[in-house]
Order: sequence, then structure tokens, then C-alpha cells
Amino acid sequence: MKKIIKLFLMGIAWGCTMNVFIGMFGVAAMGPEFLISNVSDYYANIAAGIIIGLGFTLPSVVYDKEEMARGIQVLIHLGVGLTIYFIAAFWRGWIPLQYGAGTVIGMIAGILAVTGVIWFCFYLYYRNEAMKINKKLKEK
Repeated sequence: MKKIIKLFLMGIAWGCTMNVFIGMFGVAAMGPEFLISNVSDYYANIAAGIIIGLGFTLPSVVYDKEEMARGIQVLIHLGVGLTIYFIAAFWRGWIPLQYGAGTVIGMIAGILAVTGVIWFCFYLYYRNEAMKINKKLKEK
């Protein structure tokens, strides 16, 4: 239960942090028109970001299941997270359908690439941590 609460809080933190970074980059790239024009949109986008954060952090409990193959763990973790992301993104209009299939495909490819990079960075971090722990255990 303690781990679920930690993942829940991490999901909220990640969702809010990503909202801030996306807002900063959006304004830098597209100007002030990237900003939301009304408060209800702002709150809905924050809620969507938090839900997406939870959608990526909570399913990471699958990595605790040692009997499960790593590929299946990754598929479950990222499958749930990306499914939630795409539902929220289409709901909030973050993927602009009005610009055609090429834009939609490009946005989807971009999100898959960013998600893969983030996942890989976490993988490298935790692999490095495991190597440090194993090294300390061998020293004792």
C-alpha cells in the first residue's frame, strides 16, 4: 500500500511537471496563443495531465513481478500509460485532428518517441542503482 501511495503522488507530480514544461515549450515555440483562453480549459488540462501521470506511474508496479517477462512488463506499463494519454489527448484536443492524418501520425510518433526516451532514461537509472546495490552486497 505504501508503494501505491508513493506512485500515486509521483504520478500527480509528473503530470503537473509535464504540464508546466509543455506550457513553457509551447509558448516558446508558438507564442502566447498557445496559452489557454479560459479557466475551465486550464483546469481540464491540469486534470488530464494528472490522470496521464497516474496512468504512467501506477502501472509500473508490474516491474515488481519477477516471474513476468521484461517485455510483457514494458508492454503493460507503457500500454496502459499510452492508452490513457491518447484518450486524454484526443479529449483535450492536444492532437489536432483538423490538420489531417499526417499531423496526427506525426504527433503520435512524437509522443511514442518521447515516451520511449523517458522510459529508457528511467531504465538506465534503475539499472545503475541495481548495479551499485549489487556491488555493495558483494563487498560485504
